[in-house]
Amino acid sequence: MFNYNGTNGSYQLSLQEQIVTASFVGAINGRMLESFASQLQSIINENALTHWGYISNSQRLSAATPDAQQKMIALAKHMRAHGCQASAFVIDSAIAISQLDKVRQSLHLEGNTRDIIFSCYDEALRYVKQQLNPLVLGS
Repeated sequence: MFNYNGTNGSYQLSLQEQIVTASFVGAINGRMLESFASQLQSIINENALTHWGYISNSQRLSAATPDAQQKMIALAKHMRAHGCQASAFVIDSAIAISQLDKVRQSLHLEGNTRDIIFSCYDEALRYVKQQLNPLVLGS
């Protein structure tokens, strides 16, 4: 498990089966996101992940700073290029949901952002497993 503790926010990052889970608390800033990207890449490399899912379990997340939001776009592209096949988010902050929607629009992703937002971790986990199952079994 990886983690980061900053002045305004923190996260824990873990892998179970083929699913990376990040639990964010507080505000996400640029420095935190840079640490997250580095630690995520370590997980991908160390576990030779080729098809994997991502869950942001972040009910205590407030929002991302503007610089972090821009870095999220690059990070999302990187995740997709390195095998992330499904994402789900457990967030209830209206600001964070709006930011997620803007990131997805910047990436020209199809589908409604609300379709990948869940009220609890178990629902998000079920969704990601359903999305990954055919990919993992077919590989």
